[in-house]
Amino acid sequence: MQRTIGDYIDSLPAAYRLQRRIPCTLRQSGKSMVASFRRANISTSGETRTGAMDNLKSLILDVYDMLSREPKAKLGPEPARQLQVLQKYISKE
Repeated sequence: MQRTIGDYIDSLPAAYRLQRRIPCTLRQSGKSMVASFRRANISTSGETRTGAMDNLKSLILDVYDMLSREPKAKLGPEPARQLQVLQKYISKE
């Protein structure tokens, strides 16, 4: 049985403002750790817990930036939902 660990992202680079801590889960997958922000359906992995969390933070910001640049009318249902979730947690300075 795989054990899931809860964690939070509680800091972002200077160009971003964290509206609230981002809840994450971590689990072992083979020799890697998988970090997920389930509410936004974003996951990635790393060799260590720290690596997985750093990769997740980077991916969350990449997705936020990509979706924020698109006109909302052009986003499909899932990307629009992801952006809506991300905007509850992140904003630009």
